[in-house]
Amino acid sequence: MDTAKYPKPMRIMHWSMSLIIIGLLILGLLMANWLADASYAGKMYWWHKSFGVLALLLIFVRLCLRWQYRAQIPQLPIDMPALERKAAHGGHTLLYVLMLIVPISGYLMSSTYTASSGITFFGLALPDVLPKNDVQAQFFTAVHVISAYTIGIMVLLHVAAVIKHRFFDSPEHDSLRKML
Repeated sequence: MDTAKYPKPMRIMHWSMSLIIIGLLILGLLMANWLADASYAGKMYWWHKSFGVLALLLIFVRLCLRWQYRAQIPQLPIDMPALERKAAHGGHTLLYVLMLIVPISGYLMSSTYTASSGITFFGLALPDVLPKNDVQAQFFTAVHVISAYTIGIMVLLHVAAVIKHRFFDSPEHDSLRKML
């Protein structure tokens, strides 16, 4: 059985970003759908924006780590069906693309929305990168919402694939072991 694991910095980054992304998805759902009128909604937006910027910064660190450790990344099992190999590659690629699109569209949404209180990174005010324009804000809002729901679905599919490989496939296909 192949016992190769992802390099430790990649594993730490994977789990850190997993927690941040899942937290952002939950907070986004709460603040936009169920708690939008709560007295503390502004604070939820502040935390969401700060962690969104952090996620954007960390994806670049993650991409650098992936490049730095590219020779040490465990390969998919040779006996894995071709369709599963393609699905794994496509799913991971889509997750990386969405990890860029979601925070960038959120930043642009906040930047262009006229009623936005601005973008902060844990108290550090960040500049608006585009002029205020509610028509553009609607576009970026749609991109942000659609891509956020899509990344949520992809996270669920990713977890389902891990469970399948962990409990229903041969031990060589256990991808969780490589990430622990």
